[in-house]
Amino acid sequence: MGAYIKTRDTNALKGRRYENGPGSPPSKTFCDKVSAFLLFQMICQLKERALRRGGLCRALPLTDMVKRRTVQLYLLSILPVLGLLMTGCVSSFSEKHYFKSEDAHGHPVNYYRLKVSGQNFLSSTRYLSGYFDEKAVDAYFSQFSQPDKGLFDGAVKTEGNNVKPLEDALSGRKLVLLLSSNSDAIAQQIGQFANNQAVMGDLTRLIYRDHIKEAQSAKTSADLQQLRGKALADIGEKVIGELADEADQATAEANILFYANRLAAEFDNTVPFKTLEEAKIWLDYNRVHIQGGR
Repeated sequence: MGAYIKTRDTNALKGRRYENGPGSPPSKTFCDKVSAFLLFQMICQLKERALRRGGLCRALPLTDMVKRRTVQLYLLSILPVLGLLMTGCVSSFSEKHYFKSEDAHGHPVNYYRLKVSGQNFLSSTRYLSGYFDEKAVDAYFSQFSQPDKGLFDGAVKTEGNNVKPLEDALSGRKLVLLLSSNSDAIAQQIGQFANNQAVMGDLTRLIYRDHIKEAQSAKTSADLQQLRGKALADIGEKVIGELADEADQATAEANILFYANRLAAEFDNTVPFKTLEEAKIWLDYNRVHIQGGR
């Protein structure tokens, strides 16, 4: 199992990967063999010193002494090489991230610099960092609980309430730091969460597309009917409401007939009225529809 670091305030990964030095790193099996060899040599030296202190060392033949001296010189000659190989079993990483906090109006209040550094020795763990979709990060890490004695406290907060990455292009993303033997798999899983959310959003919009269109059409129709009703009321106010008291009967009937035709046209009447009697007959027949707001 690996360890991860997740910052609270920060669908593809945008990060850096640090491996065991340039080029292909030595395998963990090779590093283990080198460590075992060095440990064996140390045990042999300690055992020989203990025998000498106890006076148990016996005189060796000349040929054995020459052989031992040759082996010692050989070991001394390869120690620098072993040292170089051992350095390849150590990987280190160091990077910086920048953030800012804003007030309610979106003005910067403070700036933050996050330094991350570390190393591992004789381990297959890898360090990986990147900015992931905020919802995908929350969905992924909500499945895991931080241990009570964990090294990192997930409740740590900055003084500002609205901390975000300094780059505007990273808006809506969180910084995730991974130090694990399977950091690549974790990053892929977070990316898969982001892809799944995008797919679900597209499916939802596709399924409810017809309902959304109907709702938009109904709203447009209602708005249009409201505007037409207001326009019709304004016409009635001008044609009938502003009719002069001293107007003769012919003028009054002409204005009323004009308005009746406009009103009937709103209810799909295609034959204009020629007399007020025709308008009265149509009105009596369609009174229920008009009062019901058809």
